[in-house]
Amino acid sequence: MTSLTLAKPTSANVANLATQSVSLDRTALLGIFGQNGNLHALLRVNARQILRVSVGDRFGNTTVTAIGEDAIALRKGSRDTVLRMPQS
Repeated sequence: MTSLTLAKPTSANVANLATQSVSLDRTALLGIFGQNGNLHALLRVNARQILRVSVGDRFGNTTVTAIGEDAIALRKGSRDTVLRMPQS
């Protein structure tokens, strides 16, 4: 007979993060991947467009200035913004 392992219940925090509504008109960080020194990020820049970006890339009037393991830094004009991955 095959053993069956049941998955742990989803924590309340993870369930909340997975089901919260998001504003599709704001830039959102979807994920970061790659190896240190060569990281890339996936950004949703509007309801219909997802971009893969690296440091130095530009989209619209925004420049990617840094990518870390859990955050990305953006500069639009003289304004700096940091987008972080949600914590589970």
